[in-house]
Amino acid sequence: MPTYRLTLEYEGTRYHGWQEQKNARSVAGELRKAVEEAGAVVKDLGGSGRTDAGVHALAQVAHLRLARAVDPEPFRRAVN
Repeated sequence: MPTYRLTLEYEGTRYHGWQEQKNARSVAGELRKAVEEAGAVVKDLGGSGRTDAGVHALAQVAHLRLARAVDPEPFRRAVN
């Protein structure tokens, strides 16, 4: 299972923290949605730590495990 390291930057005002939640917009939830819209199947997504609602990030590290390998540069552009 291919694993990718992600370095994320975001303005967290509109998010209810990192962790995916059923009834709230989260950083991990939006990232998962963007990855799936780019055509990949997410097997695992994890952040280097959890954040509270409204927290911003300049270089948060996360890992992404996909069902199949992707060409990194076109994939990065599609997810961005």
